[in-house]
Amino acid sequence: MIAIFFQGLIMGITLCLMIGPVFFQMIQISIERGYRHALFFAAGVWASDFFLMVMSVLGVSSVTGMLNNPSFANYQNALVGGLFVAFGVAGLLRHHATKRSTKPIIFKSDTSLFFSGFMVNSINPFTMVFWITLAANFNFSQENSLLKSVLYFGTILAITVGTDIGKARLARMLTRMLKEKHLQLLQVVTGLTLIAFGIVIIARISS
Repeated sequence: MIAIFFQGLIMGITLCLMIGPVFFQMIQISIERGYRHALFFAAGVWASDFFLMVMSVLGVSSVTGMLNNPSFANYQNALVGGLFVAFGVAGLLRHHATKRSTKPIIFKSDTSLFFSGFMVNSINPFTMVFWITLAANFNFSQENSLLKSVLYFGTILAITVGTDIGKARLARMLTRMLKEKHLQLLQVVTGLTLIAFGIVIIARISS
């Protein structure tokens, strides 16, 4: 169980280090509208992550019998590991393109902020593929798989929620501290972490 927790912790931290549109919009909303409004936007993102996570887990767990087949497991490890490596390489290739938005964000209500966060996160194909990849990498046929899956995915979501709250609260300080070179470094570190994780998964392939 401790190993499952640390796996979730590592993936949660990796997910939080990814810099994308959601990160910049949340920071901008916090600065322009205040901390409370940024939390409504972040709550929409969390709801989207939870929905995509549940859909991914249900989809992958429904084919657990196939996953028990050694030949299929090798294909699975190759695919999942390859996707993590691809995510990492994509992060390294686009680290120089990290941009901050300078356009003011205007929403009429907290409800619109919530649904904006939900939609921005949900329509990002990377988000869906990432959750599917995480679910495919989890062994649902193991003993106490339900408890372990709750611990694993719950840890990832808890880390995400906690860091997003911190980002919204410290938005102004982060804006002053995080220069372009720092954002690029975060992208590089995240990319390398994903590549390493993918290589470890691919190494599971049995001959």
